[in-house]
Amino acid sequence: MLTCRACTRRALASLLEAALPAEPRATSLRPPVSWTSSPAPARTYATTATTATTAAPANESSFRDLDLKDGRPKVPGKKSKRTVSKSTEWAVNKQLEYIDDPYHIAKEVERTLARDRLEEATLLVHKASKNAQVPVSWNHLIDYQMRKHRLHAAIKLYNDMKKRGQLPTAQTYTVIFRGCAASPHSKLAVSEAQRIYNNMIASERITPNVVHMNAVLHVCARAQDFDTMFTVLKTADNKLRSPNNLTFTTVLNALRASVSGSKDRDATEKDVAQAKTQTVQRAKTIWDDVMAKWRSASMFVDEELVCAMGRILLLGSYHDNNDIFSLIEQTMNIPKEPEQLSSLAWKGVKDDSPSAPPPEGDSTPSTKAVSRIDARPSGSSKAFARPGKNSLSLVMTAIHNTGKANLARRYWIIFTKNHGVVPDAENWRALFRALCRGKSSTKAVEYLSEVPKQMTTPSIFQYAMTTCLRDNLNRSAFNNATGILEIMLTSLRIPDLYVLRTYLRVAYANKRFFEETAQKDPEKAKLMWGRQMCTALENLWEPYQIVAKQFSLRKLDSLADRNVVDDADRVAWEKEKAQIADLAALARKMIAAHDRIIFDNMAPVDVAKRIAPRRNLLNRFVVRYFEDRAKFEPSFNRKTEEDSMALETESFSS
Repeated sequence: MLTCRACTRRALASLLEAALPAEPRATSLRPPVSWTSSPAPARTYATTATTATTAAPANESSFRDLDLKDGRPKVPGKKSKRTVSKSTEWAVNKQLEYIDDPYHIAKEVERTLARDRLEEATLLVHKASKNAQVPVSWNHLIDYQMRKHRLHAAIKLYNDMKKRGQLPTAQTYTVIFRGCAASPHSKLAVSEAQRIYNNMIASERITPNVVHMNAVLHVCARAQDFDTMFTVLKTADNKLRSPNNLTFTTVLNALRASVSGSKDRDATEKDVAQAKTQTVQRAKTIWDDVMAKWRSASMFVDEELVCAMGRILLLGSYHDNNDIFSLIEQTMNIPKEPEQLSSLAWKGVKDDSPSAPPPEGDSTPSTKAVSRIDARPSGSSKAFARPGKNSLSLVMTAIHNTGKANLARRYWIIFTKNHGVVPDAENWRALFRALCRGKSSTKAVEYLSEVPKQMTTPSIFQYAMTTCLRDNLNRSAFNNATGILEIMLTSLRIPDLYVLRTYLRVAYANKRFFEETAQKDPEKAKLMWGRQMCTALENLWEPYQIVAKQFSLRKLDSLADRNVVDDADRVAWEKEKAQIADLAALARKMIAAHDRIIFDNMAPVDVAKRIAPRRNLLNRFVVRYFEDRAKFEPSFNRKTEEDSMALETESFSS
């Protein structure tokens, strides 16, 4: 007779299972066994059947009873999405027979995760953790879950790692914090990162360093949680967590992002302006700390940190934008005085080759005081920040905002010639924006010929042509605009319609010299202005035809004989409706120019007769445009559109 109560329960359970009919979905009727409540341990004289039924879940089958995706127990009756097969377990066991080094185990885990076989990699790490410390393999698992934006699963892996006796390393926490920064669940990521970071500070085994602090700051910056960010920043010290350039760069970028994001929310202009002012003042206070550490040689300043501060100054007033030149002088040793800039620029042009930046040991900061940004004193051996593309774009934007266009060429030569900066497309665009603000049409044409062909974009030509329009008091403005048009035709496959319309506006606006001549000889002045208008129309005819051939409107001529528009025609119209409207606007302005020349007798009779057929072709296109638009858009009001067109044409030609 069985004297042990635990053995008696197991024996009765096996008899009941044998007596009941088997069902595929039926769960076991065996009551749960409480191993702690039994008065005596299980004895060896239990039956063989009961031993076999209870031993399997405790050993090999226990791992299959867990969902490897998030570590939760499987629900009875619920089919798991992905399970580890016996063949996979056999393969993992075979691998561990030949791989016992943690380095090779980590490499195998990395290769397995690269094939998105998470269950196999997890099983390999679990089995390897029984005999060795494999923290790198655990790091790969956590990083994989973070890259898949599974924050809960990654944190559970981290907790499981500690439960299995695996000691997290400094890289483990770095992986967790960086994954939290990339998580779309920002609030949850901040709370988890702060909790783990505080546990690291309280722990004596691994003390968080500046890399961990910067990673947590990045998490707070992404979530715009400034309270937590400055709380984490207070944990900095002068040992392992001494703030560096990346620390202050993260904080400054977070401040700028908070102001930029306020534009999207329901905030008034006054609130946005006040927020910008507060952000600039707070950034200047932080910059004082940066300069204090730079003076004491406890950190260095790089271009990224300088541009982070400069981008915040761009949000401020005119004086804040003007301080950017002092900031560049302070951190990059590029003077802000026009005379000194001219001297350096002339040296760069004379050498005509980029020179290497000065070595770190030979560079000494300037002792000259600046207006609002404190200069760095002499005597330090730290090098200046090296100028680059980001700082070049920053300076060009500051020139545009302050209107000091005469400095654009000097700074451009110093950056590209003296410091060897190779401009990118954004640098070229910023340069032409600065030249447009300064109405430097001649310089715009000169620099436009130097832009690499792969970087020529329509926006660059738009800024250049707008510069000529703003420089309409210059006698050479129309000639400069013609040069820009010729460069565009050789650089762009399809001419930009905005540039073409602006070119015709330049031909209208650049008439100051003709007005001076009109005081002596009005007829001569009228003919001179008419000759300029005819030249503009002649130069526009070829690009107009190039653009017109790109649209499907030429394929819809047969619609004139049909009253029904099919879906294919309507799709073609919707696809190119905006471009066709711009082309029609150009055609209307060209028609207005033709009418002005013909009816005001601004050209000889033979010239007027020669340009009349082109005027008729343009008018035919405009008429067809309105007819097709009425067919494709039932709600289109042609009379209203024609009235607005007449007002636009009248204001354009006046």
